[in-house]
Amino acid sequence: MQNIIYGPVPSWRLGKSLGIDLISSKGKVCSFDCIYCQLGRTVKKTKKRQIFVKTERVEKELKDIIDNIDNISVDAITFSGTGEPTISSNLGDAVKIVRKCMKYNHIHIPIAILTNSSLIYLNDVRNDLLLFDIVVAKLDAPNDYLFNKINKPVEGINLNKILNGMKKFRKRFDGKFALQIMFVNENKGYLDEFIEIIKELKPDEIQINTPLRKCPVKPLSKDEIKKITLKLRNSLYGVKIVSVYEEKRPFIKSFIDIKDVLMRRPERSIRYLEFYNTPIGSEILRNEVDYLRKILVNCKRILDVGCGPGVFEKTMPDLNIIGIDLSYEMVHLANKITNANKFIVGNAEELPFKDNSFDCLMYITSLEFINNYKSAINEAVRVLSRDGKIIVLMLNPESEYFKERIDKEGYIKENIKHNAYKIKEYLSKRFNVKEEYMLGIRGDEIFNTNDKRYASIYSL
Repeated sequence: MQNIIYGPVPSWRLGKSLGIDLISSKGKVCSFDCIYCQLGRTVKKTKKRQIFVKTERVEKELKDIIDNIDNISVDAITFSGTGEPTISSNLGDAVKIVRKCMKYNHIHIPIAILTNSSLIYLNDVRNDLLLFDIVVAKLDAPNDYLFNKINKPVEGINLNKILNGMKKFRKRFDGKFALQIMFVNENKGYLDEFIEIIKELKPDEIQINTPLRKCPVKPLSKDEIKKITLKLRNSLYGVKIVSVYEEKRPFIKSFIDIKDVLMRRPERSIRYLEFYNTPIGSEILRNEVDYLRKILVNCKRILDVGCGPGVFEKTMPDLNIIGIDLSYEMVHLANKITNANKFIVGNAEELPFKDNSFDCLMYITSLEFINNYKSAINEAVRVLSRDGKIIVLMLNPESEYFKERIDKEGYIKENIKHNAYKIKEYLSKRFNVKEEYMLGIRGDEIFNTNDKRYASIYSL
């Protein structure tokens, strides 16, 4: 049975956030089935309030971890998780228990909730929400047409009900009231309508979001979100406007089992680890590690860019490798499985290191997935010592292995951004490049080859 308390997780809105999941279901239970939801399709669509997790369990789990909670390790305790938290009929009791435990232990941290706003038209839900210090309420549509198209609510819920409920709640709530808008292609052209609604609701803050985590909907670009942010700031004087692209997430060492985090904030990290534990995955890893060890001889300080969950570092603990990855969950998992704090969250295009910091950088099937590979390579040049080397292993676009996967739905097809030979062309301008094909894969068979048809890896 998974824990109902998870994290803390890095939140661009709330800082270091300890989550409480009062739904705690294997499948999403929600009043919406939003097109962009990172948790996937709603398994049970409902607006009926009921108890999913007993209040006593909240108290027990909180007491078990209370010694780890302080104003340094946690910035907020947040009700969120595998569904809409206001569906839980014991939400108010759970908040009271949390506040009681915190008061007893002299802990002063705000209690927050992330709600889709669907049940805010109900008196009992508004009364529960009044118990929070911070309420982050969703508003993705300015009209019923977009509301039904984007949020796909359960029957009986409409936008007018929600907006009326928000207005009633706002009049009574003395805490921080924030509106989150998830901008996608469908609603990005309705800013004027959003602005009029926001003026009526009088929030303390507007949180501009776009779906950056894996889901069926593509996020808006930084430029698009920047334009939206600028227009809202120019139109809504006195309201704080924050954007997902502008805000920084804190780096956190979680004291809750990472699996409990990943269930609510799914990443590819667990699937990545599971693959390397299969017979074919472990054989691929062994071959890659043998290859890397030959090149990394005499390298004293190594940076693994796009390190993922740290499988290479765990397999080569004798080498001094620092890992960096854009995914916070990947970094958490890497620090956990290696039992080392040598992994940090960061962007390959803006490496947080001084010039000449490393004598080797390695990109293990990561460079072709980076947004701007030229910026990443320029950064590599900057942080490398004068005689430093760069190792780039990419998926070989000419191999049968690659062609099979690029034609199928999945991570490679959805996320690969650049052709390996284009990257090689740019690398050749900055480094003396030696190309090589390696690691043949045919079905479940792993074999040595430099034949482009079967070699899965293109090495530079």
